[in-house]
Parts: sequence; structure tokens; C-alpha cells
Amino acid sequence: GRVDIVVSTGGRTGIGKEMVESLSKQTGNIAVLDMAKPTYLANNVKFYECDVTDPEMIAAVAKRVRADLGHPTVIVNNAGIARGNTILNTTPDQFMLTYKVNVLGCHNILREFLPHIIKINHGHIMTTASSASYMSIAQLSQLYLFF
Repeated sequence: GRVDIVVSTGGRTGIGKEMVESLSKQTGNIAVLDMAKPTYLANNVKFYECDVTDPEMIAAVAKRVRADLGHPTVIVNNAGIARGNTILNTTPDQFMLTYKVNVLGCHNILREFLPHIIKINHGHIMTTASSASYMSIAQLSQLYLFF
């Protein structure tokens, strides 16, 4: 059968960490793309420093992932940031960084890895989103615009 290769963005902490740890019990083909190294030990996981807002960096990291593991067929878009600021206390630069990571980051990752999935007509894409999109949380109002 076919062996799936997993790429997970934002797999260092939180939901991403839990998914990576769970998946690592089932496969040895996992690449974690994040800005900082994981703080946990998961077997069969390769870490790649990667800024999902930078398409050139993603392309370079994708080349390394393909050389190390092969073409990814499972994409987990999990990278995200949240800020504990009100709309009025959020600067335009802070807002744009949140948007670039939470929205454009998913787009950038898919532009890099989706063509192979389409070519072989096999793959899975999962994008996580904050529960803040379903509830009103003080000082997280900027997230509502993304989900």
C-alpha cells in the first residue's frame, strides 16, 4: 500500500503537539514545520524551522522534506497565533502578522504541497481553527475576522 507522509505546521505546542504525538505512534513519516523546535520527544518526527508567512522559505524547506521523507500527502495546517489585545490596542503590524500566519500561512503551505496531491489524486488536508470563532472572548476579537 501507499505510505502517507505528514507535514504539520505549528506542531510544537498545543493541538499541533498532540496531533503530532498521536500520529507518531502510527507512522514514521512526519515533518513538523514551526518557528521553534518542539519541547517534547516524539519518535519518528523530523523538525524543520519554517516561517509559514515566507513562501521562499517554505519552498526551501519543502525541498528538504521531499529529500528526507518523500512527497507529503497529509497536510495539517495548524500554525497560528493569537494576541490578547483589543481591536483598538492592536497595531496594524500586529494584525497583519496574525493574518499572515493564520490565513496566508495555510495558503502558502497548500500552494507548495497541493500540486503533488492533485497529481496523484490522493491526500488529506486538515486545517485547525480556534474555538474563538464560535464564542465571544475578551481581547481576542481580531480572531473573529479570520474564521
